[in-house]
Amino acid sequence: MRDQACEPCARRKVRCDREEPCSNCKRRKHDRCTYPEPSPFDRIRRLEALVQSLGGDPENDTQHHAGSKRTRTGRSPAQSGTILQSNDEKTASVEKGGRSKDPVIAEENGQQFYLESRAWQDWLGHGEDDQANTDTAAKNPFLTRNHPNAFQAMFSSRDPIDLASRCPSPQDATTLWNVFNQRVNPVVRISFSWALKPLHSISMHPEHQKQLTDAEHAFIFSMYLSSAVSLSDEECQRELHQPRSYIISELQILCEEALSRTNLFCMTDITVLKALTIYMAAGIDRLSTQSLWSLMGLVIRNAEKLGIHRDGTLLGLSPAETEERRRLWWQLQHMDLALAIWSGLTPLTLMADWDAKLPLNIEDDDITPSMKDLPKERKGLTSMSYCLYTYWVLDYQRRFFSKTNGRFELSWQTNKSLPYQMKGDFVSQLEDGLNKNFIQFCDPIKPLDTIISISARALICGFRQRILHPIVYDSNDDSASEEHRDTLLSSCLQSLEYNIAFLSSPLIKHFHWLTSRFFTWYAFMGVLVEASRQHETAKTNRIWGLLSDLYSTNSTLWELSEDRRKAQAAELVITAWKARQNKLDHQLQKPDFVANLETRLAEHRLLLQGGAVKQETNESVATSHSVLLGEEMDALFNIDFQDIDWSFWSGID
Repeated sequence: MRDQACEPCARRKVRCDREEPCSNCKRRKHDRCTYPEPSPFDRIRRLEALVQSLGGDPENDTQHHAGSKRTRTGRSPAQSGTILQSNDEKTASVEKGGRSKDPVIAEENGQQFYLESRAWQDWLGHGEDDQANTDTAAKNPFLTRNHPNAFQAMFSSRDPIDLASRCPSPQDATTLWNVFNQRVNPVVRISFSWALKPLHSISMHPEHQKQLTDAEHAFIFSMYLSSAVSLSDEECQRELHQPRSYIISELQILCEEALSRTNLFCMTDITVLKALTIYMAAGIDRLSTQSLWSLMGLVIRNAEKLGIHRDGTLLGLSPAETEERRRLWWQLQHMDLALAIWSGLTPLTLMADWDAKLPLNIEDDDITPSMKDLPKERKGLTSMSYCLYTYWVLDYQRRFFSKTNGRFELSWQTNKSLPYQMKGDFVSQLEDGLNKNFIQFCDPIKPLDTIISISARALICGFRQRILHPIVYDSNDDSASEEHRDTLLSSCLQSLEYNIAFLSSPLIKHFHWLTSRFFTWYAFMGVLVEASRQHETAKTNRIWGLLSDLYSTNSTLWELSEDRRKAQAAELVITAWKARQNKLDHQLQKPDFVANLETRLAEHRLLLQGGAVKQETNESVATSHSVLLGEEMDALFNIDFQDIDWSFWSGID
């Protein structure tokens, strides 16, 4: 007798006696009595029944022959899907408390689903009445109702694009893969290098690309997109023979088309999560922060549904899968925090009760899919170390504030309710930890080591600036204020020097796409405030020399129309220079970068006013700009910390 109703009876929602043919089909002469193909779980159930009839125990036999910590518990896979969990880790979680003590990863028809507790599995059994129907809920017991997904028509209404025919040529694909491995993968390492080789092989053969799933297409195009973003205009013309803007636009369309086919609201494939992670990494500083922030919420929700936020050792997963999920979850948390900072918000998931451990400090070849135990971590820095450095800083904040304040907030550095001593201790302990775990191992001839060394010091410097800010802002003690102002100025100058080092070092030029994104506007404004009020010649000369170096190395500061802050910064630089001249009884030679800023700012204002930029000499443009600023000069001479709208300089859009 069959285990399921025949297809005609299932369509009519009537009871089937499961004979061949059934009594209903015999009575209805025009119906053809056919039965659905048995699922893998039906076959497993039959085999288990056969083992039991011979006096065996399927559960114990499976555990004995598997020889691993991954065991099935509860009902059989045919009854409730495959449930994977480590008994050792389950016991540990019971003792430790906190989150659900019996989380499970359930597998159904090749798809994995995370559930907080196996108690949720109770409704997945099939009674005799359920067997009469073969609707969607019976085929996939993880769906209680057969409802369409939200916004389904939004993705299906467009004309489809043949993604395989739009893939880059093998030569261009080779270039983009090489760029990805050199520039993107080292700082967004969410896949093992050996796991990418099959995709790389298929992408090199156009005749095989139609074999790719939608998720794999999305991943490959997100990888191509991030590679193109990391290239300069000259490199795109030289290597890919197309303008950079065209390549990025074309690859973004194809990447988004591939992603739209993957059911973004109900992701069941970790490959889709990886594709979106790389897509967002490539979109920072190109796409609006608001859109990326919203997309991040969608990605994290789907990651939670797949159980990525729980450590794989609790779920009985293999070492390779455990490590892969750790890398993905921590990369998402790192990007979520970065987007939160640019949005002026506190990320909600950072202090949530998840338990995915930090990834291991290992090389990709140290772990294989067949391993039964996690490999031993290496001492010193590895190809994973840059990512681990960013995750370690995030994890340290999470642990510190869970013990002291009970929660993390974005404005902790300037929060007056938190003791100054506590904030100082946090930065000192963070600095010690970075020196011990990362900086002491940095090799100055290795690009990623150089990035870690510079960015770690810049991070500590930035924290100290923000802690000093409320003291300088609110201090009524002139002597204390001057002392703190000098300390703050030194810290701000040091931050800008780190930024110059990021952009001027030829060793890390391949990572400029990453390092140029993070400009310390706070330090820039702190230097400008002091530049307009300092009287000491040596200090003012250092300030203006540093500003000149900054504008000569950071070409993005000249793109005034791209970011409102850059136009405002140009105006303040010009005003600060005039303020300095006003305090002296003799004229100084105007720096070239200030003169160029006057010209560029005047052209920018003409464009904003809707007029065409006339072919004028630099002298005439500069003169007109001087007249324009003349009415505002007196008001801007005395710029100070209290006069600055810090929310404007903290925003990204």
